[in-house]
Amino acid sequence: MSSKNLKFRQIELVEAIATQKNISRAANNLNMTQPGLTRALQGLEAQLGVKLFDRLPGGLSPTVFAEPFLQRSARIRREIEQTKLELRRLKRFSVGELVISSGVMAAETWLHKAISKLSRRYPAIRVTLNQSTAEPTPDYVLGGRADIGLTEIGDLRSNPLLETEFVGRLECHFVCRAGHPLDHDRDPTIEELRRYPFAGRVGIQRHMAVFNGDPGELGLFESNSGDLLPAITISTLSGIIQIIRDNNAISIIPPDLIKREIDDGTLVSLGRAHTPDLFHEIGFVTLKGRPTNPALTVFKEMVRQVDLGRQK
Repeated sequence: MSSKNLKFRQIELVEAIATQKNISRAANNLNMTQPGLTRALQGLEAQLGVKLFDRLPGGLSPTVFAEPFLQRSARIRREIEQTKLELRRLKRFSVGELVISSGVMAAETWLHKAISKLSRRYPAIRVTLNQSTAEPTPDYVLGGRADIGLTEIGDLRSNPLLETEFVGRLECHFVCRAGHPLDHDRDPTIEELRRYPFAGRVGIQRHMAVFNGDPGELGLFESNSGDLLPAITISTLSGIIQIIRDNNAISIIPPDLIKREIDDGTLVSLGRAHTPDLFHEIGFVTLKGRPTNPALTVFKEMVRQVDLGRQK
C-alpha cells in the first residue's frame, strides 16, 4: 500500500462518502459531479491498493481501510478549529487586547491593582474584565471568551483541558453586620449559619461540604457540582457589603478586604471553629498546551508584583 502524496481533499472525500453513504449526496456536499467523485474514489483506491467502501443494499459502507481516514479527518478538523481560536487570540494581542475573567475576591485582592499597573506600563493594551455571576471563570477560558482567568483553582487542577498556576491563598471568614443575631462572643455553629441567606457568587464545594447537603436559608446546592447557588447572587464586593450591612444576609469574605468596615464597627468577621476550611486557592487558569502569549506573560508579572506588595 502506498500513501505517498495523500492530500487533505482525499481525506475529505472519504469522510463525505462515509457520512452520506451515497456517491451522489457526497458529491453534492463536496461541490463535485457524481462521475468526478466516482473517478476520484477509484483513483484513490488504485493508489492505495485497497478497497475503501463496500457496496451494500443500504448504501456505501466504509471498510477497515477507510477507518484511518475517518479518524484523522476528525482530528484535523479539531486542529483547524483550534487554529482558528489561536488566530483570534493572536489578532486580539496584535491590536493590544487582553480579555481576563475573574472571581470577586481575586479581583479585589490582585486583579484591579494588576490591571492598573499593566495599563500604566503598556497603555496600548486594551484590557477587558469579565466578572459575571452567571458563568464561572473556567467556562470563559474553555470557550475562548477569555485569554486567562484569575480564580479559585482548587477543583481545576484535575481538569485535563486547563493549566493552573498558583498565585496565593486567601483566608476567609463568614461575615455579618454588627448587631446581627450571629454577632456574639462565640463561633457560630453550622446550624446557626444555615438560618441566614448567603450573599455573593457561587459558593465552592469545599466550603459548603460542612453543611452536609442541607444549606437551609443559604441558598440551593447545585446537584452536579455540589456548589452553592446563593440566596442572593451578586458579583461585586461593594454590592455584597451593602447587602449584608443592611439585613441579616451573611457572606464569605477575606477580612483583609473589609478591614475598614471591621475597624469602624460596621461588619463583623466571625470565628472559624466550625468552618476551618474557609480559604481560596487563587491562581491563573489558561487552556493547556496553548502557545505563550506575550501579553499573558506581562499580565502574570503584574499580578506577581501585586502579590509581593500584599505579602509585605
